[in-house]
Amino acid sequence: MDPRAWNQLALVEARQSRYESAEFLSKVATLIEPGAADLLVNRGNLVRMLGRQEQALSLFRWAQTVRPDDPEIDVAAALQLLTLGDHEAGLELYEHRWSRRKSLEGLAANGVPAWDGDVGSVKRILCVSEQGAGDAIQFVRYAESLNAAGVEVFVYCDDPLRRLLASAKGVARATTRFRPRAVDAAEMIMSLPYRLGMPTDADMAPGRYLDPPAHPYRIPRREGRPRVGICWAGNPNHRRDQQRSCPFEDMSPLLDVDGIDFYALQVGSGADAAEGDPRITGLDDRISDFADTAGLIDQLDLVITIDSAVAHMAGALDRPCWVLLHWMADWRWGQTGATTVWYPSVRLERRAMSQDWASFMPGIAARLAAWRDGWSEDAAG
Repeated sequence: MDPRAWNQLALVEARQSRYESAEFLSKVATLIEPGAADLLVNRGNLVRMLGRQEQALSLFRWAQTVRPDDPEIDVAAALQLLTLGDHEAGLELYEHRWSRRKSLEGLAANGVPAWDGDVGSVKRILCVSEQGAGDAIQFVRYAESLNAAGVEVFVYCDDPLRRLLASAKGVARATTRFRPRAVDAAEMIMSLPYRLGMPTDADMAPGRYLDPPAHPYRIPRREGRPRVGICWAGNPNHRRDQQRSCPFEDMSPLLDVDGIDFYALQVGSGADAAEGDPRITGLDDRISDFADTAGLIDQLDLVITIDSAVAHMAGALDRPCWVLLHWMADWRWGQTGATTVWYPSVRLERRAMSQDWASFMPGIAARLAAWRDGWSEDAAG
């Protein structure tokens, strides 16, 4: 029997969200060829989707013994360690990612050497944004620790992030271009906690660490009515977008809660879904970059969002936020509990494996109605 044929069948089942049968087919593949690292990783990913996190880590570790020093396998194991809350071991192993090595080699070829990890060896460092916008927002918090050690921090990022990351504590400047001689060394932004020796819960929750410019548009306050921002879709090109994003129509129970003024924080893909809905006011025509979004979030009483950059912005601004999660949440949110070590102001709302978005949302609407009843305009300021 061909184990890869069984594996392909497993992948077909997984695309249809039939994870039990997919994992069974994947298990057959690994039994036929137990020494195939790629089959072990695929099975580990399917086991994760079924919520068996320790077993998934065991499969990734097994794959590591079969194919040592494979960056993709190391990253799979690293993310699983982070999912399980072992931040120290997870961040150390995550240093093996190929994207980090490739980026730093490219910078070195252009005259900016990789940082050696010694804060005493640099006066000016270039911290390079990587992965998605949410990752950059999450990890720019560590610029403050570098700055406190006497290092001037420059952040290299895409233009939509530039103004927002420039407002982070400890950041001297955020830029889309740089002169090699203007900095002493470079490091990837997601490597900072490991390189600084800081993967502890206390280091992960600094409170508000972004201070974006005030948005020129002031969201009106109607007496006695809280203002709630909604975001339902993330980057459609994200590999987990099918699990993260929620159809706008499934948000309907939230918008039916009386006594609340709702504002759409959605931009780009998915924003037009709310057009013409009288229950929610669109803000996309007032948003040109992430700093604009942050300036609007700063005026809201609550943000309700799927796992997206909006969640990270609300958390980094220390604003009240509910993050609506698929049952197989991204590593940074863990797999259980309503709180996160990364953002004290964020509450995690987790779908059960048996739920889709439509069946999940009425419970969130009931929680929102209770929140409205306890909300105070005086307390909101």
